[in-house]
Amino acid sequence: MGIFVPYDGSALSSAALERAHELATATDEELTIATVVPDDHRIALENGWITEDEPFAVGTIMERLRSRVAGITPTADYRIEHVGGHPTSGGIARRLRDIARDVDADLVVMGSENIASSATPADMVSGRVAARLELDLYIVQEERADVEPIAAVSV
Repeated sequence: MGIFVPYDGSALSSAALERAHELATATDEELTIATVVPDDHRIALENGWITEDEPFAVGTIMERLRSRVAGITPTADYRIEHVGGHPTSGGIARRLRDIARDVDADLVVMGSENIASSATPADMVSGRVAARLELDLYIVQEERADVEPIAAVSV
């Protein structure tokens, strides 16, 4: 069984990554993590990848994300992709689903604070990933209180 984690650096996705790491370690399964970084200053701010006074720099964002992932699970396969333009949440979700299929995942572990509260969470990346994968899904709804924004990570 391969385990896949869509990761955006948030407290919920960090909690999901920790749980996936524990599960992969306990079951001796492969763990793959993926992040899609769009060319979008607003998304970078919303995700805490950069601060208000910081320029949008893809390389810096990617290094911060890599550092966070390595701090949680240093041996996992981490795939981080930069996509140009301004992709929709559907485009980001589509790429994450493609990666999950490429690695032949059997289980997706993701963080979402409200995926269960809506029958059709179509406006969220997590909802779009979950809605179109025929895989088992483990939803983490309790975030870690001690997770700082990615922009606070020094590289």
